[in-house]
Amino acid sequence: MHPGAAFFRDEVLPNLPNVLDFRRFSYESLFAESDRVVALVNFGLTGNDAMIKISEHWTVKDGKAASIWVAYFEPQALLEKLGIAHGLGGWSS
Repeated sequence: MHPGAAFFRDEVLPNLPNVLDFRRFSYESLFAESDRVVALVNFGLTGNDAMIKISEHWTVKDGKAASIWVAYFEPQALLEKLGIAHGLGGWSS
């Protein structure tokens, strides 16, 4: 059973700064049209060579972020770094 949004909010989000290696951050693409912005970014993970791709979809109102939807592509390495059981194939370097 999936633990839901509360688990993500309470257990995953607070720990992301500890596992994302911001020194290995890069933009793959960035698009903006009207009040929508989409960024495809890459982050390294601390302590290994793993990278994770994140797609962020922003809605902007009056020059401020109004909402964000985020998708993590091939998140196995991130989940393993966070110690979260996932049932997906493992990451290997």
